[in-house]
Amino acid sequence: PLSLERNTAGQPVENPPLREFDTIRVFSESDFTTAFPVSISGEVRDPVQDTFYEGMTLRDLILKAGGLRPTADLTVEVARLARPDRSDRDQISEVIRVRVDSSYFVSDQDRRLYLGGDVPGDGAAAEFELMPYDRVLVRPLPELEFQRSVKIRGEIRYPGTYALER
Repeated sequence: PLSLERNTAGQPVENPPLREFDTIRVFSESDFTTAFPVSISGEVRDPVQDTFYEGMTLRDLILKAGGLRPTADLTVEVARLARPDRSDRDQISEVIRVRVDSSYFVSDQDRRLYLGGDVPGDGAAAEFELMPYDRVLVRPLPELEFQRSVKIRGEIRYPGTYALER
């Protein structure tokens, strides 16, 4: 190992002589760190798996996924590895529910088209810090059901597509 440190005069602290065919490899800090994944899926524009960094919030990850779809439930679930020091050793993960707000729709159009009715104005996602291996799931609105239709053909008076009411 060779130190790349310099003294106050700007001179290398270590300066060994180099010979022909010597090779010096300078490692990056990332060569010595482990990349911890976090992911988000469900009712987001672009589900993503990203690398965790210190101070990363739920808001950061939602925005990296392009924001929420208008069909998103504003209570999102964060599946987190259970700490090994917990008394219940059979539990491998815990699910934390976090309320987000309308700012996670990203566009004003999506905010207006939100299918959940009134858009709440407050949420905790900006302050909710993620941990390594967190998995965020944004579920669709539970009461949301898209209209269904049926196509009728044959020898009838009005063949075609009809919307189902129930």
